[in-house]
Amino acid sequence: MIKMILTLVATVIMTLLMTHHCYADDATKSKSLLSAMRSNYHVQCEASLNSLIKDFMSAAYSHLLMVSYFDRPDVALSGFSHHCHSLAGKKMDMVYQIIKYQNLRAGTVRFKPIPKPFSDGWTSALTVFKVMLQFEKNLITTLTVAYKRAVSHKDPDMKRFLSGLIHMETVDVATTAKYITHLQHLGAIHSLNTELLSKHHSKSIDVK
Repeated sequence: MIKMILTLVATVIMTLLMTHHCYADDATKSKSLLSAMRSNYHVQCEASLNSLIKDFMSAAYSHLLMVSYFDRPDVALSGFSHHCHSLAGKKMDMVYQIIKYQNLRAGTVRFKPIPKPFSDGWTSALTVFKVMLQFEKNLITTLTVAYKRAVSHKDPDMKRFLSGLIHMETVDVATTAKYITHLQHLGAIHSLNTELLSKHHSKSIDVK
């Protein structure tokens, strides 16, 4: 009986070793194949794209938190909530584009931890949109760093790919800046109306 058990254990161990060896061989073959498929693609360019994946996912995460803020019953700004939801979807679409491009260039997609969104001090829509504007500017900075790496490593195809993303982010920065301008105008109009109402109320009291 003991002999049978020992034989069975030995068989299982041999099977596991053979399986591990096969997996190791497959992994080695896979890496070798990817290396053969790579063309003028530097490891620093590859790392830059993985950083972009993290940054765009982080931006989408933050925009979803803004969706939650504007949808709260004590805030109730459904239009802004919809806008942030649309932006979150756009950022995730960019993530998908970067992943597809990374695979196209025979790079390896590596996900990194996404930090918790910062939401302290959100007291108004204007405050949130100012934070949003900073997010968009940070993304352009990260994209520009990746673009400069593509330039330094003479990678015209990556430059072309990143140029499209930079343009889309530039549009988002301009759109967010316009929202901020409109909100500031509304705030000024509200302050003026409040002041006029206050003066009118004071005159009414004086007449009485």
